[in-house]
Amino acid sequence: AARARLREAIAGAEAALRTIPADEAQQREVFFAAMQKDGGLQWPVAEVVSATSSNGSTLTAQADGSVLASGANPATDRHVLTLRTEASDLRMLCVEALPDASLPEGKVGRAPNGNAVLESIRLAVRPLGSTADFTPVPFVWASADYEQDDGDYRVVNALRDDELGFAVGAHQRPAQPVRALFLAEAPFGGQGGSELRVELDYDSVYPQHVFGRVRLHVGTLG
Repeated sequence: AARARLREAIAGAEAALRTIPADEAQQREVFFAAMQKDGGLQWPVAEVVSATSSNGSTLTAQADGSVLASGANPATDRHVLTLRTEASDLRMLCVEALPDASLPEGKVGRAPNGNAVLESIRLAVRPLGSTADFTPVPFVWASADYEQDDGDYRVVNALRDDELGFAVGAHQRPAQPVRALFLAEAPFGGQGGSELRVELDYDSVYPQHVFGRVRLHVGTLG
C-alpha cells in the first residue's frame, strides 16, 4: 500500500510539473494545488532561518520565503540554506528557481545569459534545538519541469556530484520559474520539529551559473 501511494504521489508530481500557467504567482498556486490533488502531497510550513555563500555572495531572505543572491558573483559557489519546520514524516524537497528583475535578463541564473547549472544538492537534518551533527538524507528520485536539452543536463545529475549537473536552459526561453522535485530515500523530520540544511553546489565548468533566487518547500505524502 505504501509503495502504491508513493507511485501515485510521483505520478501526480510529474503531472504537476507539466502544468505551466502564465505568471509566477499563478504558477505556484496551480503547481502545489495540483500535487496535493493528484499526488496526495502536502506542503507544511518551512521557514528559512539562515542562508550562506561559500564564496562571498550576499544571500537575503525575501518576504515570500525565497532567498535572493546579490553582490559578489563568483565563478563557483555553494549556497547553504537552513530551514526550520514543525512537520514530521517529510519525504519531498521542492527547489524553485525564480526569475528576478535584479538578475541578468530578469531570468533565474546569475550568468550573463541568465542560465544556471546546479551541480549537486544535499539535504541533512537534525532535531530542532539540537547542537548535534546533521544527519544526511539521501535522495533517490528527481524530476523537473524543464531540463536543458542540448546535452546531458538532466535533473537526476544533481543527485550525485559527478561534474555533469542539472542545467535549466534559461538562455533558451523567456524568463520563467523552474521547479525540481527530490524524493528522499526514507521519511525525515521527527516529532518536535526539525532543522533542515540544504546545500546547493554550483561548481560546473560554466562560470557564474548559479541560481539567483531560490525558494524551498518540504512535502509529506498524503
